[in-house]
Amino acid sequence: MTRPRIPGNWISGGVFKTGKPMKPKRATGYIVLFLLTLCISCTKQPVSFLILHTSDLHGHFDESMAGMAGYIKQQRTLYGKRLLLFDTGDHLQGTPGLYYYNHADTTGVHLGSAFFNWFSYTAIAVGNHDIEAGRNVFSRVYRQMEMPVLSANIVHESSGEPFFRKTQQYGQKPIAVLLHTLESRVAMDGPSRWLDEVHRGQLEIAGADSGIRPDVSFASAIP
Repeated sequence: MTRPRIPGNWISGGVFKTGKPMKPKRATGYIVLFLLTLCISCTKQPVSFLILHTSDLHGHFDESMAGMAGYIKQQRTLYGKRLLLFDTGDHLQGTPGLYYYNHADTTGVHLGSAFFNWFSYTAIAVGNHDIEAGRNVFSRVYRQMEMPVLSANIVHESSGEPFFRKTQQYGQKPIAVLLHTLESRVAMDGPSRWLDEVHRGQLEIAGADSGIRPDVSFASAIP
């Protein structure tokens, strides 16, 4: 089995190549760049979006999602394709139900892929705990998903090609989506490279798997 590795000077998604080594204590797991262009008419009028995201679901695909489903349905009625729905990772481990679909029922539709397909997510990121589920598990599950599954700088060790490679486009207005994992956790898992960002989208969206307080702090620091 080819072991994914983190390169020091490469990032995919058809957008940019750049980067430099960083001290291991500041290592991050991966950076995901996804170029999304939406169907927007050629107008100079302001366009509004609604951006929603989930994180660290860890297999809790149960009745607690009913309220979320109703809210997303309501907002899609208002925003249509201008609603962007993301998941920032850690969704393939955590409950007995997921363990069953990961290792017992390996031929049917996985619970995780059924969940994300039903909600029609715009894109999802691969979390470090999703990688820990094993290549046989995450490869099978992600093949069943109807949306882009992103991890731009996890590559095949032998070829250097992206391990997860998928882009999607709608129309002409570019939006760059940057998703990353919690640095401290991934530093324990092994990767020791950081890739610099290069901004190319007319609108840039960053998503983090780091908890509500770091998310608020991060968002407050962005002008």
